[in-house]
Amino acid sequence: MLYNEFLTASTREDVKANDHIHYFSKYFAPRLAYTAYKIGLTPNQVTFIFLFLGIGSGVALSSSLPFICYILWRLHIIVDMADGSVARATKVFSPNAVGFDRCNHVIINTTILLVPLTGYVDLIAANGLVVSFYLYYFFSRNFVTKTPGVHSFSVTANFAKDIVGLEGYIALMCTFAHLGLNDYIPFLVHFYSAAFAGLFLVKLFRIVYK
Repeated sequence: MLYNEFLTASTREDVKANDHIHYFSKYFAPRLAYTAYKIGLTPNQVTFIFLFLGIGSGVALSSSLPFICYILWRLHIIVDMADGSVARATKVFSPNAVGFDRCNHVIINTTILLVPLTGYVDLIAANGLVVSFYLYYFFSRNFVTKTPGVHSFSVTANFAKDIVGLEGYIALMCTFAHLGLNDYIPFLVHFYSAAFAGLFLVKLFRIVYK
């Protein structure tokens, strides 16, 4: 299968909305997916790579390698987009793929949330961070069913949402680790606990009052 044929076969129904969410990774995921297809990787094998990269990102941060942490984090998102493309192009669908993918996200997200906190934040604050994040995360995935149209997309709005979301948390944690500003980690934890809770409430109010 040639690259253009692969792109056509691997296109998802909500491609525009998904590209809006992944406005950076969308430029790299198709080519990586095609490379995985050409070397014969199955969708599940690509998903395993996504898991290892995500965990590796947390390990890198815990090993005081913030730059590598962020690179692996960006790569794991690109690979996460690629496994579905390979599945659609090859028509190889696993009945457990959705559950496998979501479990991986929980493992990776929880790791990256908690790894920087060791020795700097108490258990209650760490618990608040994780709970507030998953309130927003699971509510967005499981309850928000209406996908925003192309007309509602704004790079500025999505970038702002990322700054107060998990992307911003990781970027700042990596930056603080690089600069040795570990004393400010408790502040980041409280800030992002409030930010995650705020994103959850915004989603909730949009549904209740739409």
